[in-house]
Amino acid sequence: FFLSVLGGLGIKMQRAVELALEVPPLPGGHPNCTGLGYGADLEPFTPEAKALEAIGYRALACRGFDNPIFDVVEPYGERMGEFLKVLILAGLVLYFITSSDSGSYVDDTLSAGGMLHPPFIQRIYWAVTEGACACALLVGGKDQALRGLRAVSICSGFPYTIMICFMCTALWRAVKW
Repeated sequence: FFLSVLGGLGIKMQRAVELALEVPPLPGGHPNCTGLGYGADLEPFTPEAKALEAIGYRALACRGFDNPIFDVVEPYGERMGEFLKVLILAGLVLYFITSSDSGSYVDDTLSAGGMLHPPFIQRIYWAVTEGACACALLVGGKDQALRGLRAVSICSGFPYTIMICFMCTALWRAVKW
């Protein structure tokens, strides 16, 4: 739900900027960043694009990958924008903490021979080990590590996408009869 709402708002913001500046996308659906007034430094350079940025609207596809999630909440005003940013950060922190805890529990259960309630200190060991490995990857690889992680997650998710397409077709056929 969280990503669906913010993703929809991001698409709406991109489309609003394209319509306000009357710049259609390039063939293939790629954004026309130069036509939208964004330079190589990912910042607006035309007066029209700067005016839209002043009221909180940015061409998200022409900006970097650093903080588009925070750019999406800018049009909601300063106070509401700050509240939404805090809410976003809290949601992301909770997401990563629960994901790490689940991974630690699985590793702990496997290393304890399948015990449903393995020793608590062992679970802490796995959580610290996973955190240390993640930090080492990020510090050692810098931006390349994140790009590699993104590529691996897309490649590993692709077979599941195909499987889900077949499952949807099977469900549709089952419901049809």
